[in-house]
Amino acid sequence: MTSLACIVLALFAATDVTVGYMTSFDKPFDFICPKGQVLSYIASEDNNFYNDRQWDFGCRQVASSTFNCAKSGYVNEFDLLLAYMCPEGAVVTGIESYHDNFYEDRRFKFQCCELDAAEFNECYMTQFTNKYDEKFAYTSSEVHTALTRTSMKTGCGSCTFVSFRICEYNICKL
Repeated sequence: MTSLACIVLALFAATDVTVGYMTSFDKPFDFICPKGQVLSYIASEDNNFYNDRQWDFGCRQVASSTFNCAKSGYVNEFDLLLAYMCPEGAVVTGIESYHDNFYEDRRFKFQCCELDAAEFNECYMTQFTNKYDEKFAYTSSEVHTALTRTSMKTGCGSCTFVSFRICEYNICKL
């Protein structure tokens, strides 16, 4: 008889921490998690002089492998809402962006990967993690949730409102 071992879920938790940023103001960036890891940490802080944000990202190992990774095209226009969701069964594993000084805004691409043997359960949208040009940090407290969608409202320079769609999942192996 085949036994089914499923790993239990956990939740993303918001934190307010001091961070060092891996991106520079007004510069492009392309952050990709290593194979077998998913995006688990995202932080950002605004600077009114540059009218831009610095970003920091982190990844964590998952209990299954990532595969069928693909990067989107640019998913937003300047000064408009960004609302991107990975394809069904996929999670965010990378973010690419460039800044335009005329618009004082950024455009984004996302890399999404499927998780081997993952069974997605309940999904929910977070509240906005910040207001206007406040800094924010959002991190995973446990291993079995995944970021599947990002929403950002821009349109006033670097004042960005950010929320996430989080999905709980099980890793089921026969």
